Amino acid sequence: KPITISKNLATLERQLTSKRFLRVHQSHLVQLGQIRAIDRTDGYTLTLSNGQQVPVARRRKEALMAELKA
Repeated sequence: KPITISKNLATLERQLTSKRFLRVHQSHLVQLGQIRAIDRTDGYTLTLSNGQQVPVARRRKEALMAELKA
């Protein structure tokens, strides 16, 4: 269910770092525990527990993989 807020993603990212959220794309901030699959075909795409697919920016791919290994 979409939620509308008046804060930008940078502000949310700073507030949510301790809750295992990671910005994986300019427009997407995801909770790491909600990732169910990673598709590595034609770049990286995450599938979340609700079925939504989220692209991963090339420059954020390494940070994502490091967080998932931690």
